Amino acid sequence: MSAPLRLVPTLRAEPAHPLIALTDGAPVLAGDADTDLVDFVNTGTRVLEPTTDPDTVTPATMQLAWFVHHVGDTHRTGGDRSDNLASHIGRWVLPFLIELAHTKPQAERGVADLWVAEAEALTRILAGAQPMPAATVAGDLLGRRALACVWLGILDAGNVCHGGAQAVTDAIAHRRLVTHRDHAGHVLVHTADLRGAGLLIEKDTPHGVCRDHAGNVLFPFKQAMTRAANLGAHLRGNFEALRPITPLDGDLARPGRDDPGYIPLDAIHALGSHLTPVHQVVLWLLRLMGLRIGEAYGLLVSDLAYDADAEAWTLAIAKQGGRRATVRNTVTGKLERRDSKPDTKTPQSHRTVRVPDHLARTLCDLVAIFHTDEDGTVDTRARLIPGLRKDDATGADAFRHALDRAIARAGVPRFRPHDLRGSLITDLKNAGVKKRIRTYYAGHAKKGSVHDGYDDGVPVSLQLRATRVLDQLLAELNLDQLVVATEHQQSWGRDTRTGRRADSVRRRLRERGWEATPEGFAPDDVVIDTAEAARMLGVSVVEMRRRFASGEVRAARVMRGKRPVWLTTVRDLQDAADNDAATTLKDLAETTGLTYHQARTLCIQTGVLDPTADRGTRVRLTGDQVAQVLDEIARRDALSKHVMDLPAASRALNLPLGQVEKLYRSKRLERAPDPVGRRRRFVTRASVEAYAASVTIAPAQPGDRYVPLGIAAECLQVTRHELSEAMSSGSLRATTISRRQHVSLTDALSLAEQQHLGETTTTRLVAYAVPHEN
Repeated sequence: MSAPLRLVPTLRAEPAHPLIALTDGAPVLAGDADTDLVDFVNTGTRVLEPTTDPDTVTPATMQLAWFVHHVGDTHRTGGDRSDNLASHIGRWVLPFLIELAHTKPQAERGVADLWVAEAEALTRILAGAQPMPAATVAGDLLGRRALACVWLGILDAGNVCHGGAQAVTDAIAHRRLVTHRDHAGHVLVHTADLRGAGLLIEKDTPHGVCRDHAGNVLFPFKQAMTRAANLGAHLRGNFEALRPITPLDGDLARPGRDDPGYIPLDAIHALGSHLTPVHQVVLWLLRLMGLRIGEAYGLLVSDLAYDADAEAWTLAIAKQGGRRATVRNTVTGKLERRDSKPDTKTPQSHRTVRVPDHLARTLCDLVAIFHTDEDGTVDTRARLIPGLRKDDATGADAFRHALDRAIARAGVPRFRPHDLRGSLITDLKNAGVKKRIRTYYAGHAKKGSVHDGYDDGVPVSLQLRATRVLDQLLAELNLDQLVVATEHQQSWGRDTRTGRRADSVRRRLRERGWEATPEGFAPDDVVIDTAEAARMLGVSVVEMRRRFASGEVRAARVMRGKRPVWLTTVRDLQDAADNDAATTLKDLAETTGLTYHQARTLCIQTGVLDPTADRGTRVRLTGDQVAQVLDEIARRDALSKHVMDLPAASRALNLPLGQVEKLYRSKRLERAPDPVGRRRRFVTRASVEAYAASVTIAPAQPGDRYVPLGIAAECLQVTRHELSEAMSSGSLRATTISRRQHVSLTDALSLAEQQHLGETTTTRLVAYAVPHEN
């Protein structure tokens, strides 16, 4: 039998927030929501009281207090900087400090007990020379924040350990692992103890970060120790002396990237056929305007305006978008999650930039396609780059992934979106454009002198030289239309503005030559790939390919790069669904008398429905599939008439379930397969009826009392096996009470009288007898 869990009592009263308990070293079962440092700042929770002795505060709690003071109390950071600091502290610093304190006695975990030499281990961890904190390793394995994995429940611990939960419980039973209880009574283990027991699944790839990144991680820790000194703590050394280590090449998680150098305009044009039209527009904004990717996704339709004096189109660049951003509310001071950021990277990056004529025509077409209603009304409040699954939100990550795929397919040297700024500046510099103009155009106007501080920007009229250079370069390549026809079609969420008018958008795309029709399809066809078709029908991708290949759904196989893919149209898919003798799951359930969920489970068991199909999608079954399901139902019904499970046999024979199980094991009852295909035990009805006919089993009397089987065997001076045989033959009535076998008191007294066992036996049997109702 396993040894009982060893529990270590908690020494501290429950604090106001789980994060404070966590940094104090108390066991806490925390989730990602509990360990969000930015949300913690917004709660306004005080970490340290003014009279708290800083020497007794743990370094982890002091780090948390510094973050609250720096980000929350003094508003020293903006939203993005707050996220960066929270990421560094939550992934590296706090897990390291909490695990370091866990190795020390309770009385030696304060700031005054932390030596610089101990803290230097963090620099070696960041350089990849030592393992990451155990909580960070567990967080990566579980897909959670590192702070949420400092303490783990038994099941979660099993998911990050060799041997799973069984290995964890074995280690607890053999006292190689100590368990703790939090305030809610959860049994927890410290993740660092899993490493100490040799159970933790360690990271087998390098994890070192570059020197600059390591310096950014060490910054908040050193600042926290400086604040501790300012509060009166007696530090053990100069923590400002901590310096990041340059990692070895083999220890870097991300090896250094080669500079792609200059990316010519024709390379950008070559990527067009591998990108959707929207992503092509984004790519040209980065290459011809020098925009950062966040600036491109932050543009609104109203930011594109025509300057009549300069006779040119302009873009007002003053915000960022394309991803979820953290922004400080200037009224409340709290940090809020938003879909856009009302600022650029630096205030000096606010600018109004002239748009090259080629790109201006493209942007006007983009507005006409996506943001103009049939009556000519333009939605000026919408984001210039239309959203995909959600209006005016995100999109930057999808663009990056699409660009990486396009680069691989086109054979263009690999580059990042930000590298295109350097290529733009190179074009302007080669053409002799003055530094003041090109730095303003790209949003790099730094204040280098007193006079630069009074520079209010370059007027649009003076930017003509820059745009003329770019238009000339495009003309030399005969690139009159920047967006090239592509077979890559964009899909939008059903509830987005673009999704609700997708047919009109697609028609306009093809009218302007932005979207090409794959070979074999009509110009007005809405073409979809295999995955989208499978999702619409609620079948697996494999089943969808089978239907394409068999001709059940009309489709064409075309080449996408070097890979053949199946394509069909929404019309063909709908026609196939309507014309086919198909049945929905709802119809199947109504005709068979099953519930919808029972019908769905039956279809999965018979293999006619993909188990990964989304619930709630409209599933259509062919005639053959319906027939297969009905045959299975008929088979089960027919088989159910000839078999019964053991509880049913127990009721039919009026025997305890344990006695029927013995008859099943001894094969005195004929075994039968489960009609549903599960692992339940069944016997044939014929064998039950034959056994009932071979023995006389008297029914149990409602008013009779019953004696436990073991007590009866002892009093009657027989073996349990002999009693069991008597029960099976029906000569001794029996029943089950509280999952234990009992024999009839009347029958037991009769046997005692037959064997002349005396009054003592009779008295004892009566004393242990209980009524059947209990």
